[in-house]
Amino acid sequence: MTKKVLVKDLTIRILIEKVEELTKRIEKLEKENKILRHENEMLRAENSGLKVEIADLRARLESNSHNSNKPPSSDGYKKQTVKPGLPKDKSSRQFGYKVTLPEHLFNQLGYTFMGLKQYDRAYNMFKRNIEAYPASSNVYDSMGELLMNRGDTINSIQNYEKSLKLNPNNENAKMLIKKMKENYKGKK
Repeated sequence: MTKKVLVKDLTIRILIEKVEELTKRIEKLEKENKILRHENEMLRAENSGLKVEIADLRARLESNSHNSNKPPSSDGYKKQTVKPGLPKDKSSRQFGYKVTLPEHLFNQLGYTFMGLKQYDRAYNMFKRNIEAYPASSNVYDSMGELLMNRGDTINSIQNYEKSLKLNPNNENAKMLIKKMKENYKGKK
């Protein structure tokens, strides 16, 4: 081969490596962007809820303005305190009651983190979803899937069983419980 062909071949290889490197960086940035978009959506939902609360408080203040020369306790407002068991997030502290996001947003974020193998963050999202929506079959199903992916068979089965108790038609839960129990017995 001639020198020109070798140089051309080497140049092509270098360019291919650079393209592959850039492709990997783009994929990583796209994943990070997806997470940030989901977090942004969560914050927007919380912000919308706060705007409604502020409007409600303003309306209550205006309706009680005739009592404005009296002490705060006599104008229809109680000092808001965080009730035991409520999350310590800013919104709940501010309003004195639990402010939650819609179930699907917690779930969406949980699955996004799970897809990125950020299992602790996924666990926190699914845990918050269970705390906020304990009567939902789906929240236990999602937690069961995460725990199964992490290899926590016993807790995964427990979550799938809770899901199945709330929704006896959950065929996916039935199948996975059976499969995990068979595999668990086989490992003993």
